[in-house]
Amino acid sequence: MSNVVKMKYLTFITVTLMSFGHLSAQEDTLIYSYEASNPDSTFTRDTIPPVPGTVKYYHSSELDTLIEFQKKINLNNCPKTVKGFRVQIYSCSGINCQQKAEKNYNQFLIAHPDIPAEKIWDAPSYKVRVGNCRNRFDAERIKSEIKEDFPFIFIVPDFIDSPFKTDCKSLN
Repeated sequence: MSNVVKMKYLTFITVTLMSFGHLSAQEDTLIYSYEASNPDSTFTRDTIPPVPGTVKYYHSSELDTLIEFQKKINLNNCPKTVKGFRVQIYSCSGINCQQKAEKNYNQFLIAHPDIPAEKIWDAPSYKVRVGNCRNRFDAERIKSEIKEDFPFIFIVPDFIDSPFKTDCKSLN
């Protein structure tokens, strides 16, 4: 079972037990309240029973442990790219393929400077893929746009650069 699945399972169990009241208050459980009727109030530790109009927040050290565990999982599995699509305009394996891939890459950049392109060494092949498409529809648009210049092209699922990717440093 992967760490993500384990964490989702632990979170589900914890939330379920907390919602049914099966987790008993222990010594290290802190109770905080917030007075909803007073917007300037802050969370304070309860020493008296809350009055109507307050929100009680129960905080346990076990919850801190789960949060730290989830942060470690997020940092290890942090996506530096996201799933998407690209249009592959060239692929070759053999003699002089690196030079041919470079030639196709440069031709594409000259013809379509507004579309991002990249050269990939995926042993034993050199590939040139273009576009950073979040969905197949965008990839189809790029494919129809460049079909005249590069007739033997197809859409491939790929990990793409995206403005929606997660900043891994913020997960610490």
